[in-house]
Amino acid sequence: MSAYPYTRPDRRVTEDALNKRPAPLLIFQKWQAWDDFEKFEHKASRPQYFDEITRAVHNVYQHQQSYPHWHKQYLQALHALGVKTKAFPTVWRLLVGWGSNPTLEAGLTLHHLYGFPYIPGSAVKGLLHHVAEMEVMEMFPASATADKEKLRAALQQLRLIKILFGSIHLERAKKKETGEEIGPECPKSKLKEFKDQLNGKPEWQEIIDEIDALQQEHTGGMLSFYDAVPEPDQVNLLQTDIVNCHYGAYYGSEGDHPPSDDQQPVPVTFLAVKPQVKFIFAYRLAALPTAPGRDDEEKERLQSLHQLTRQTVLAQVNNWLQKALGEWGVGAKTAAGYGYFEIPLPAGPAIITEAQETPITATAPPPFKSSIKPAAKISGIGQEYNQSLWQRLAASEYIEKIVGQKARVNSAAAPAPMRTISSAGRNLQVSYQNGRFLCDVELKLQGIHSPEQALHLWENVILPELKKG
Repeated sequence: MSAYPYTRPDRRVTEDALNKRPAPLLIFQKWQAWDDFEKFEHKASRPQYFDEITRAVHNVYQHQQSYPHWHKQYLQALHALGVKTKAFPTVWRLLVGWGSNPTLEAGLTLHHLYGFPYIPGSAVKGLLHHVAEMEVMEMFPASATADKEKLRAALQQLRLIKILFGSIHLERAKKKETGEEIGPECPKSKLKEFKDQLNGKPEWQEIIDEIDALQQEHTGGMLSFYDAVPEPDQVNLLQTDIVNCHYGAYYGSEGDHPPSDDQQPVPVTFLAVKPQVKFIFAYRLAALPTAPGRDDEEKERLQSLHQLTRQTVLAQVNNWLQKALGEWGVGAKTAAGYGYFEIPLPAGPAIITEAQETPITATAPPPFKSSIKPAAKISGIGQEYNQSLWQRLAASEYIEKIVGQKARVNSAAAPAPMRTISSAGRNLQVSYQNGRFLCDVELKLQGIHSPEQALHLWENVILPELKKG
């Protein structure tokens, strides 16, 4: 019969005494398997010990009155709060909470009651916050004065990140000895650098004020993240893994002993989540403000969310989530391939291409004079759409309304601009790439009486402007 050696010599608690479904975290944190307790050696007993923990986790996870029942209630509570959920499987192994068990020198985050592995909501939020800020670094111009519109777009994105996550926090590390900044460029450090470049230039005062507002600390954010938990009814969750340190003398001597091949490898076993375990990620976006702000925080949210819909913001958060899990990884040892999730390829825009439509011949529409001012035609067109492009197109007499539908980050090769024309020719849907954003826009036409006339407007007015950018 298997037993769980206690952390004091000759103290053992059998499986029967723990009712055959012991609390897995209790075993993991309070019991240890020792070869020799006095010398703190546990090489031979460690694999068996991990097998016992794995069985304890699976016994609770697979018991119908335990994890499946809890999981059902958890999802019901989340959905009652209006929480969005997404499920993704691990590509390979997953390690979260690597330093949580100092006795084993290799930990794993397990639920305190049911023992299943999970990813804390704080870890998911921190990862997405990091990814969102680092993504903005691609938007900054080379210097503060190089491209004012590009700088404005980067600051606008940072304002969105601040009101969603609560702050702009990433800054470069510094050497203790010299204070020299090291590591990759980060938004907080970049903002300080740009402000120093712009100080004393009155024509840039508006930008300086925006940077000052971004540097101020915030309290709370509009995004809440919940613990990512495994789906029920999966065969196994955990497995014993191993890492081999081949150069113990080299690391133990702080580099004095060279890393030679004659050193004895030291295998270290640890627990990890298996590949292909599906986790459910959950997050909630607070209600967008609709009335004039009552305090400075709400006014900042109104300004940052100008022309953005709830669907647009949720699409952006979902994009950060997929990029974080698919490209950055979560937890420890991501450089070795741990912590990545299978992310579906981004779906193409729901646009019918020219090859899918019945061939038509472009026909010039009759003259038409619009009574609508160009500025009144545009709705939902943010910085990511290239606003100047649509301001030029709004001058067309044949365009009655321009509505931005959604914009999402697209890391694939930029597709050619595409369109679909309604059967009556009164509506035109357009999809195009602007920088890193894939944008969908719906146009309501006037003075147009057929698809042939709408095609003429596309080929002679809209498409040339899209190609110019």
